[in-house]
Amino acid sequence: MPTFARLVGAVLLAALGVYVAMLAKPHLPDGEPAEMLIPVTAAMGAVVGWVFTGRQLERGQGQGAAIGFGSAVLLGFWVAVLFAVEEMVDRSMRNSYGGSPTHAVQDVFNILIDYTEVLKLDVILAMSFGGVIVGMITGFVGRHFR
Repeated sequence: MPTFARLVGAVLLAALGVYVAMLAKPHLPDGEPAEMLIPVTAAMGAVVGWVFTGRQLERGQGQGAAIGFGSAVLLGFWVAVLFAVEEMVDRSMRNSYGGSPTHAVQDVFNILIDYTEVLKLDVILAMSFGGVIVGMITGFVGRHFR
């Protein structure tokens, strides 16, 4: 059911995702195309903000800062997984795995490890503090506006 808390959570987490994606672009591994990073991060931020952040805080479950921090971690995780799976599909289309689906699935985790290069101090601080702020604002909206 749509609520104002879900809308605020979706919009704020999408905005946080766009900001962090702009910070993370220079830290991407060499040769990594970054043209879809901002739209994918914004869309995933809206989904996580709507489904997780807004739903938890409209019900009054948990503290806003903790839910917001968890939402930022979820956003980062799912964006990394999406891009790792996309990279794996690209490699499998070039027949890099020799027809072995287990090697392809294992490579998703190797690609995720490669993406840890993005975790620089500025990106981590922006995600952490931004997530806490998103959670506090969404919690306030969930308590005061129905």
